[in-house]
Amino acid sequence: MKIGFFGGLFASHPVGRELLLRFARHLVIGYTKKDRDIMQILKTFVIHIVPGIDSSFSPTYPPMYEPSCFQKIGPNDVGIKLFSSAVKSDLLVSAVKSMLTEENYDLAFSVVGGGLFTRFPEIDKFSQKVFSLVGDVFTQSHDDISEVNCSGTASEVDFDKSLLQHIFEEFHFPLVSVHTSCCSHPHPKDFAKLWRKNLKILRGFILVLQQGIRGRVYNSNGEPLTNAHIVINSSMEIFASKNMAYFMAFLPQGPYNIQILYEGYETRVIIINIIHGQFLDMNVTLEAIDGDNLYYFTFPQTRTVLNHLNSDYSRISNVYSLGEDIFALEIGLQNRDVMKGYPAIGFVANLDGNDHVTTVLLFKFAKHLLTSYGLDEKITNTIQTMSIHMVFDARPNPIKNLDTSFPTGANKNIKPLQPDTFIFINWLNEKQFVFLLGLRAGSLHVSLPFNGHYGDSALSSENYLTSDEQILRKFALNYATHHPTMGIGHPNCPLHPEDYFKDGVTNGGLWDSHEGSMMDYSYLNTSTFQLDIYVSCERTPLRSHLPSVWIEHKKSLMSVLNWINMGIKGYVVDDNGRPIANASIEVEGSAHRVRSSSTGAYWRPLTNGNHIVTVSSPFHLTTTKLIQVIPGDKATQVIFKLVRDETILGMPRLCIDQCATVVYLPIISYTTDTILSEHEQCLVIKSMRQAVSGAIVRPQPLLVI
Repeated sequence: MKIGFFGGLFASHPVGRELLLRFARHLVIGYTKKDRDIMQILKTFVIHIVPGIDSSFSPTYPPMYEPSCFQKIGPNDVGIKLFSSAVKSDLLVSAVKSMLTEENYDLAFSVVGGGLFTRFPEIDKFSQKVFSLVGDVFTQSHDDISEVNCSGTASEVDFDKSLLQHIFEEFHFPLVSVHTSCCSHPHPKDFAKLWRKNLKILRGFILVLQQGIRGRVYNSNGEPLTNAHIVINSSMEIFASKNMAYFMAFLPQGPYNIQILYEGYETRVIIINIIHGQFLDMNVTLEAIDGDNLYYFTFPQTRTVLNHLNSDYSRISNVYSLGEDIFALEIGLQNRDVMKGYPAIGFVANLDGNDHVTTVLLFKFAKHLLTSYGLDEKITNTIQTMSIHMVFDARPNPIKNLDTSFPTGANKNIKPLQPDTFIFINWLNEKQFVFLLGLRAGSLHVSLPFNGHYGDSALSSENYLTSDEQILRKFALNYATHHPTMGIGHPNCPLHPEDYFKDGVTNGGLWDSHEGSMMDYSYLNTSTFQLDIYVSCERTPLRSHLPSVWIEHKKSLMSVLNWINMGIKGYVVDDNGRPIANASIEVEGSAHRVRSSSTGAYWRPLTNGNHIVTVSSPFHLTTTKLIQVIPGDKATQVIFKLVRDETILGMPRLCIDQCATVVYLPIISYTTDTILSEHEQCLVIKSMRQAVSGAIVRPQPLLVI
């Protein structure tokens, strides 16, 4: 870490030269005497002291015994010539520029006269906080600063500010101007007093700067990645130097989000906390991106891609059709016991028909899961215990807007439904996903239901909140925080530069209000919680950018697989232990109803705490339980046993069963044109008895078209 102290940048200000000569002597003597602060300073920093830069002092200005308090900056001063693009042949100026370029200073101080103040370049808010610490050192050390009035320096102050900006823009380090005396050329007898006043300041500057981050950036082979891009809290940017990829930043104490980026390498995100008086050493290794030949493919090519994946990994995958040339890839162990029941999670890409980046992202995610089976313990366990369904391209014919065609709100009774809409409704009802993620483009955030207004179904129609806002937002925040930038909330998309989403999450209607969305339909009419993930500002980014999109979303997508462990799970069975399909599981205070699968299994995501859960099924008595969901890495298991309802219309079922022959024989005779044999009549009666007694329970379809 390198700090520079420059004196005599202007020949008219020799005060800096004299102070820095004394400061250099002070550091050397202090080190030999084992001064604790000086030893710590020299252990932390490399300090360059250049007492006199402008050699024109002696012939140009009066000698030291003829001081002048207010010497004006002259046109031949080095500080002036550094500004001028016309100066090309001045050897001194060229030497100074070479020094400023090659030494890679992290920070430098220009010690001059002409006032009592400090001046900083305007860079970013973090640098300003650091500069304010430096300014406080100066102010606190000058106990008489409020009583001193230095006049005649206003024009030089303006010039000084411009010089600092010029130095930062051309040489890429901040230069702090320290004005130590009203007199730019004080009398020799005054130097002893000036030195005593400014010693504490010069030492204090370095001591206060001993906090921040420093380190180097390497690849996996240990080679330095020079010019790597380091972004601090999405606003302060620094670059690893050309010299061994070193980087450094002075930072005030507090928490920070550090991103390290390099073209062709995975972005690293590190959360740190800066403690007062300490530098955090960060030697960062970046992994090269495995592009895996990511490319865009047409809708017809989607089927080919699916077939190739299925062929290569047939033991853990399956391809099936939803209808209308829409195909899905199912990832899950194919020879497992289906009667146990396994939770299902769905992913749908390209819901809008033009979000091609989402198709590529989902393909890469599928490939990652399939290739990691048997190698990654977590992914292997996931594939063995879950069913993951992926629709790579939802729009074979993206003429109409699929996301306004679902029967919700004002569209509730719309007929006929679009073919694609009908297909997805049937798919949702059949698969009963616990979660479904719709992958979209055009922004960078997570969208929660609702997109529209649905009266009593929402806690607050004004804010588009569902009655499950708490758990849905928890999942959304989980996704956003695993992404390197989404959680910051500023997508910075060119078409919507003003967009801001707190923590990277919003309710859909607050951003794009509309009814008939798949996300709202899923919440109100199926067992599925759906979130929409906007993965990129660009719908079809350059192919070279596709690996970066995957790397940025990889951890977030993997985190989704853990959501299944939040809430309750179990089975709904009858009093004989047999599974009850299509039972309704309702949580008090929620408009979202979950139904049990064909094996009686159910999954209901819930927040930690107490919940009142009611389960009902035709021909069974409803049961209600108070359930406590406790924190942990597994869902709370609850078995609901429903007792058979022994009454029909208030009458004992046994009485109705005994009278079945009397009740139904006339009906058979009246409604049947064909004369049935005695055996056929017995079969019909037996079937009707079973229907009345509840032995046959036929689930009603959720949607009748």
